[in-house]
Amino acid sequence: MADTAGMDRQSPRHLMSAEYLIISASLRPASVSRLMGQFLAKELDGEHLDLREFPLPMCDGDAAYDDPNVEKLRERILAARVLLLAVPDL
Repeated sequence: MADTAGMDRQSPRHLMSAEYLIISASLRPASVSRLMGQFLAKELDGEHLDLREFPLPMCDGDAAYDDPNVEKLRERILAARVLLLAVPDL
């Protein structure tokens, strides 16, 4: 049984999650950065999150934070120990 002494029960860290969360931020269908993110998730035994499949509202600095998908994304980010972003090359 895992030792949970001192673990904050209010934090998503107590949820089962991958140590590495790789987020692919490109919306392009033929994204090379997405392929890289998928590869890294497999190699690191991490979780890959594709923003094309995770619709988020435009950030208005106010109401967007109440969106259910924003809260889900926040929880997944907080649960990961390492966050990697796969972004398009400029």
